[in-house]
This record gives sequence, structure tokens and C-alpha cells, in this order.
Amino acid sequence: MKYVLITGSAHGLGLALTKKYLQEGYMVFGCVNRKGTEDLYELRKKYTKRLEILAMDISNTENVHNAFKTIQEETERLDLVINNAGILPRDSGLPLEETEVDDFLETLNINTIGAFRVIKHAIPLLRKGEEKVILNVSSAGGSLTHITELDTCQDDYPYAYCMSKAALNMGSAILQRYCRGDGIKVLCVHPGVMKTRMNESATGQAAEALILPEVSAESIYHLVQNNRGKLDGPFFYQYTGEVFPY
Repeated sequence: MKYVLITGSAHGLGLALTKKYLQEGYMVFGCVNRKGTEDLYELRKKYTKRLEILAMDISNTENVHNAFKTIQEETERLDLVINNAGILPRDSGLPLEETEVDDFLETLNINTIGAFRVIKHAIPLLRKGEEKVILNVSSAGGSLTHITELDTCQDDYPYAYCMSKAALNMGSAILQRYCRGDGIKVLCVHPGVMKTRMNESATGQAAEALILPEVSAESIYHLVQNNRGKLDGPFFYQYTGEVFPY
């Protein structure tokens, strides 16, 4: 049996990925910040022996450490780690003068540092796995190329979110250098703009353009399968499989 850990598995893309990997026969450690959701617990009823729901607050080092103690009671290895958990600040998009800059710290702590708290504990288990993949869910907003090519008249300034995802991409590039000798592939993915809680305020054409999390999850599954072991290949992709500029 193969083992995957997915953070932020209670809803949205995380829930869709949890469903997909269960359907593919994996043992899934579904990590949630608090108690999870009804949909997640319904999944556990169907996959009683292959879905373990774990409390993991990735913003807290001790909490992540304790969650991995539980994981290590179940398995000595992991095949895949998906860092999906993240936040979009409530005031994201405001001009800098109207933004609480100190609030950037919470976003960076979760979206960037939180992923590396998880990875730090996961690496010893990934070394013993078969697939050996770390997938960090990033964003087009983490691409310097993408941001500089946006319409300058667009009234949107998501500093904290974009900075956190750009830092995640940089950390992932460094991590790939470190993990190459262990055969661990590090990937970042722009999952698309999805119909999730993060984009619930979208209206008009923007709302119509949203994709379902299940569509992204299906494509991400194949992206991982197609790139495992390709240690010298690109690391940042669109969910559809195209290399994304960073």
C-alpha cells in the first residue's frame, strides 16, 4: 500500500485530493486544522481502514511534531506529501497604505513556513517510500513573471498571499537541491482558480471561469505520476501539466 499525507484536507482542493487518492488505493493521512468537515467524515465511513483524520495546525511546530508521532505509529514511510493548507488574508487586495503589514506574518507562517514544518518531519519517511514526491500547492500569484505581466490598472494588491507563495516556490527550489540525492522529487503547482471558499466573493465572468476542485485534483494526480523521479526537470507547473514561469 502507498501512503500520502495531505494538509488542508477538510474542504476544497484538499478534500478533492483526499477523495482522488482514496479512489486510487492509497492510505491517506488527512490533516485538518481543527475537527474537519462532515464531507471528510463521510469519506472515512466509506474508507474506514484507509483514511485517518489527523489534527495538524501547520502554524504550530509542536502540533506538527505531535501529529507525526501519530503517523509514525501507523507507518515507517510516506510516498507522497501534499502541502495544500493555506490562507488568503481577509484584507488581501487592499493598497499598502490600508493594509496591516504585521498581518503578513500570519500568512507567511501558514502558507510558507507551515509547509516546511511538515516537510522537515516528512523527509525521513519519504526516503523510505516508493514514489518519493513532495507537492507544494502554490499559485500563479507566486510567479514574478505572472505578477509583472498583469494589467497595471487591475485594482488588486495581494501582497501577503503572493509573497508567501513566491517564498514557497523559492524554498521548493532549494529543497530540490537538498533532496536530489535521496531521489525525492519536489513539485510546485498552480492549481487553477477554483470554486472554493477562497474565491467565494467572485462574481460575473470571474465566477463563471472558476473550475471545480475535482478537476484540479484529477490533473494534479497525473502531474505527480508523470514527474516523480524527474529530479532535474522543471519544478513549477500549471495543474494542466504546462511548465509555469516563476
